Amino acid sequence: MGREGRCGTDDVLSNWHQLVVLHRQWHSLLRELKDAELALGEEPSEANLAWLRDIKAEWRRRTGLKPLIEGFGELSGRFQRTV
Repeated sequence: MGREGRCGTDDVLSNWHQLVVLHRQWHSLLRELKDAELALGEEPSEANLAWLRDIKAEWRRRTGLKPLIEGFGELSGRFQRTV
């Protein structure tokens, strides 16, 4: 396999790892959101309400982000970021 093939593979692996990390983060955030909702339902306290609000704010922050695949192609030299 030539240099281009290997670097293309590096790009794919790098982006695959980012995808796995994002998936785990989303899963964790969703689980925490459900936990916060259950906690507030069981004990309607200011602390539980604040927890739920924090999780919802984080949810909104993350849904406003583009996927973290910036830099695709850099390993192979296909993409050079300009400063």
